[in-house]
Amino acid sequence: MGINNQRYPAIWGDRIVWADVRNGNWDIYLYDLATGAETPICTNPSFQRNPAISGDRIVWEDYRNGNPDIYLYDLSTHKEIPICTDPNYQEDPAISGDRIIWMDFRNGNWDIYMYDLATGIETALYTDPYSQRYPGISGDRIVWADDSSGTWDVYTYELSTGKKTQITSGLNSQRYPAISGDRIVWEDYRNGNADIYLYDLSLTPILCPPVPHSDSYEY
Repeated sequence: MGINNQRYPAIWGDRIVWADVRNGNWDIYLYDLATGAETPICTNPSFQRNPAISGDRIVWEDYRNGNPDIYLYDLSTHKEIPICTDPNYQEDPAISGDRIIWMDFRNGNWDIYMYDLATGIETALYTDPYSQRYPGISGDRIVWADDSSGTWDVYTYELSTGKKTQITSGLNSQRYPAISGDRIVWEDYRNGNADIYLYDLSLTPILCPPVPHSDSYEY
């Protein structure tokens, strides 16, 4: 890909997106495995990073307004759309179909917000006094890491039912969750270092057992 840095990759089918610094700042690029074509998606002079893709739609974190906002590019219409440009921080977007989620600092701590492309409605999904970060989405289900217990735990939320479920618990941290269908994976520090764990929602729900270890890692 060249001598410059390419980071934050995401994939959907044959399409790969990433942030690329070849132009002197972070931009969004796409590579199509079916055609072998590389395409610049957004090369605005400010920073664009943390892309995500679902079908024809690419979302990313964009700094053109002096703080991180959420933007979208539709490959089928070749149009770029601002999704959320609130003056506070909006970061780490994820997308599944018509639904875009991100973590948002407008209330003085990190919360989870959603924008529905089908309805044009923005919704505050979870805004308790603690921080909710690192969101992921697959269809009707959203995951995030929550520090309401004093350490980071993984939670899931079903949009159709409004049901929130705690997936992990304990004295250690579980962060950076991702979801696909019934399966949730995350970064887990129960053994004193970062490991990868999986939880299957189709199986009997059992919380991660508490482990007598606490870490102070934060990135």
